[in-house]
Amino acid sequence: GEILNIVMAQLLQSLLLAGLIMLMFSRTVTVHIQHIARHLGQLTPDTMGKSLRLERSPALQDELTLLEGGVNQLQDKLVHHLARQQQYENELGEHRDHLADMVQVRTAELEHLTLAQQLVLRLSNRLIHAPHEIFDACQRECLVEVAQRLGAQLALWLVPSVDHSGFRRYAEWRADQDGVDASPVLPQDGLTQVPARLAREELLFFLSLAEMQRSLGPHEADLFLSQAVGANALALLRGEDEDYGILFIGKPLGQGDWPPEDRALLSMTVQMLLHSVRHNMQLKQITQTQDALRLANRQLEVLSRHDVLTGLFNRRHFDEIKLDEYQRALRSGQPLSLLICDIDYFKAYNDHYGHARGDQCLQVVAQAMQSAIIRGGDVLARIGGEEFVVLLPATTATAAWAVAERVRLGVLGLQLPHAKSNVGPWVTISIGLAQLQPQLHADFLSFRAQLRL
Repeated sequence: GEILNIVMAQLLQSLLLAGLIMLMFSRTVTVHIQHIARHLGQLTPDTMGKSLRLERSPALQDELTLLEGGVNQLQDKLVHHLARQQQYENELGEHRDHLADMVQVRTAELEHLTLAQQLVLRLSNRLIHAPHEIFDACQRECLVEVAQRLGAQLALWLVPSVDHSGFRRYAEWRADQDGVDASPVLPQDGLTQVPARLAREELLFFLSLAEMQRSLGPHEADLFLSQAVGANALALLRGEDEDYGILFIGKPLGQGDWPPEDRALLSMTVQMLLHSVRHNMQLKQITQTQDALRLANRQLEVLSRHDVLTGLFNRRHFDEIKLDEYQRALRSGQPLSLLICDIDYFKAYNDHYGHARGDQCLQVVAQAMQSAIIRGGDVLARIGGEEFVVLLPATTATAAWAVAERVRLGVLGLQLPHAKSNVGPWVTISIGLAQLQPQLHADFLSFRAQLRL
């Protein structure tokens, strides 16, 4: 029993000591561990800057102190990391927004440029297919459309005068009034800066009238202005060996910018107008060449069917007409007569008076014969040296003899001296007549008339 009491007493002492140790451990370690656990469990990005503070004496330096410092150091690094991450995210967002703005601006520019290209393409197509007679009017209409697309208030096109002593207004358009200004020619010496500058730069853009006046001088700037403008531009219409003048575009007062799409449209317009003028000049030259060629062809056709000396129809034309009239006479049953006329002793006339007088004789004889042929359908032709033929559709032999007598008397009435003639002192003609017979060929008609000379 005594041993048992001793054992029980020792056991109670051990239990009390263990409880005391556990109580002391709980107060010095467990409570702080739980505090640390709660602190870590409550951490968020917003509370990351709140430091861990254990409720214990600052003089204590042990593992808990190291743990407390490590937690706070880790929190500081996390705070710095989160701050940098937020900075990167903000910068990335700003770059994204800036890129989106740039894409939007560029997209708008491309849309405007596409519209400008479509406009120029449509106007170019109109100018290409414009008839030459209304080309100038179409060109002015295209200039007006471009000016309106640019939001301009004034558009002016100056072209060199005919003698290149100055510039004249080819077209002038204003938002409140359009038409061509009939004002006097601007003297060449009045424009010195503008042509020189444009020869170097081709396009000049000014953000205001004042800037234009400072750059070109008030005198030259005012030559382009019929009213006050804001932003304005000058363009040169000139090829390698071509000068089609100067283009001026003025925007309304208060508009002082030239965005890229407007600059591109004006540049394309200059090329469009330049090429259209060149195209029209080429078409004009082609048209003139075609007209000259048609005239030459008509003249050649006339020459190919007419005798050069007398102006009468030649044998080629007579042969064609003879066959046509022969077929017509056969179909209709109408009579057809033929006269063969020959100048008497013409070779002797040539030998005596010379070939020049002989040619003159042929000419006046032809005129006299032509005067005796009064019907429009009758055909007089020279078919040989001194041989002539008269084709008389719808004419009987009796009526043909009357025509032959008029022709003979007409030539005799000229009273051309013929010293070598065996039939009289004057130039005379012999005439043979034949009338169509259905069983005869057209060529035989000429043969029969020849036999009856």
